[in-house]
Amino acid sequence: AHAAGGCRFGLCDIVVGHEKRGGVEGENLLIGRVQFIALRTAHEVAIFDCWSKCGTRTVERSDGRAPLLSSRPGSRRVLLFAPGERFVLEVGETARVTFNPRAAAA
Repeated sequence: AHAAGGCRFGLCDIVVGHEKRGGVEGENLLIGRVQFIALRTAHEVAIFDCWSKCGTRTVERSDGRAPLLSSRPGSRRVLLFAPGERFVLEVGETARVTFNPRAAAA
């Protein structure tokens, strides 16, 4: 995954969320403490957001035929992606997390 701050994760499972740091100005409080959990298997990457305030939205996929699904309050679902697929998730108001950023160049 690639976050705005440049964080990169390898072939692992991750938890994305909000950490309050003494009321830091500019914090995005619409991102949940646990926004989503990403689990990677040999066959897919599964994104679980069953509890966040604003949901998790797919805004971009390298597979142009695949739907841009979301998991939102009142309409929760598991978001599934191929393990090597590049995809971008939006959380909170405008924060984005990119998975497999190099796949776009392939």
